[in-house]
Amino acid sequence: MSIEHGDPSDARAVFRERAALRRFRRSWIAVVAVLAVGAAVLGVASVAQGPRLSSAAVNAEAAVERPGQRLVLHADQPLALVDPDAVTVEPDAAFELTQDGAQLTVRFTGLLRYASEYRVTIAVRSAATGAGARLDYRFSTPDVASYALVRHDPADASGTDRVVRHSLSGAEPDAVVLEAPRIQEYEPVGAVVAAIVQDADGAPSLELAAPGDPVATPVPTPPARGIRGLHAASSGDLIGYIVDGAGGGTGTLFVLDLSDASWVPLEVRGPGDAPLAVLDWTFVPGTTSLVVQADDLQLYLVDPIAGSEPMPLGQRTELRGFLPGTVQLVVADPDGGAIVDLAAGTTTSLDLAPAEVPPGLYPDDFVLTSPTSYVELFNDPMGDAGVGARSILYAVDPQGTRELFRPATATSRIGAVCLSPNGQYLAVEVVPGGATPDNYANAPGWSGTTIYYVDAVSGATSRGVTGMSPDWCA
Repeated sequence: MSIEHGDPSDARAVFRERAALRRFRRSWIAVVAVLAVGAAVLGVASVAQGPRLSSAAVNAEAAVERPGQRLVLHADQPLALVDPDAVTVEPDAAFELTQDGAQLTVRFTGLLRYASEYRVTIAVRSAATGAGARLDYRFSTPDVASYALVRHDPADASGTDRVVRHSLSGAEPDAVVLEAPRIQEYEPVGAVVAAIVQDADGAPSLELAAPGDPVATPVPTPPARGIRGLHAASSGDLIGYIVDGAGGGTGTLFVLDLSDASWVPLEVRGPGDAPLAVLDWTFVPGTTSLVVQADDLQLYLVDPIAGSEPMPLGQRTELRGFLPGTVQLVVADPDGGAIVDLAAGTTTSLDLAPAEVPPGLYPDDFVLTSPTSYVELFNDPMGDAGVGARSILYAVDPQGTRELFRPATATSRIGAVCLSPNGQYLAVEVVPGGATPDNYANAPGWSGTTIYYVDAVSGATSRGVTGMSPDWCA
């Protein structure tokens, strides 16, 4: 374009338009360049950042009750193959790792600890870009309630006994869940408490009580000189108890399904529906089955709810409960112990290291903590061993023997010793020197008894509570 003999103002206007057009083009090119660079930077950052955790899920409550619980983690993109060595669990816990694309499953093969925060960290790489990252997830396991029986001072004729629920960590306040004049035994069953109570003459009865309800519900039983061996199933609403008949003889075992509207107890009978005289028994964890020891020491696996024929398991001198989180029954004979695996149908003799303790100590309670480790109570009632304590707990494993716990005062002694359901703690009764017996029939106790919760590995004491008969012993 040329401008000839025109108005100078027109020429200036054209130049201004051309200059504005050039500025617009430069600005547009700059914006496009910035956007392109930004997109490239974001793309590079995304590739460099690697996979992220998009979701995770775990049943923390079940993880302290049953082994095999799973933590499932989902990444936001497919992952390269992850080696189990790339997984870290704190506190330490045994696990198995499986993978399906962007999903990782950490299966805890054992039971987790109560009231603990777990952190699971996994080093991963993107299957598409190879970029590395860490997936990090934390979760907390719940606390556990424990129970103790607090008996009243025998000098107080108007006093009552109490069953008290405790928070193991002490985070929750204590609560009285049952009160009665003379409580022999008790057992928590879901939201209620079953208890064997005695009258002033020692005659027993069986009752069910709900916390806060002042009126207990009696459970029908045959005429009895004694009721004992009260247990509750870990699943469902089943309780069982042995009735020693008024006419003498070994007791009869009954099972009551609290969810059955008829409330008719079932008598546990032997092979061929023959009467079965019972010495001892226990529920199989997580089932309606039970193991019964007859008066001839023969063991039977019985499911009274299903009505199946009792299965003989051989003769054994003593039932010692189940290894935590398993259906592996611990039994004992004078010449040694064994594990009866009810799932596999096998029996394995125990080959345990002997306890190496000072001479002059006498063995007492024994608690198997794993197929190769145990805790054993030793007593020095006369002070002949010179160990400065009436009772000492020792932990024994293939690495040797170590002292685990002794009472704070030399005159105190240890009573019952029981393992928590997850195997983490021992409930240890400590009876002070000078304690007086309460003279209850079937289950006598001692004044001033305290229950201590002791770490089964370190021996550290979590807390102490007033009372006896921790529910872990039932």
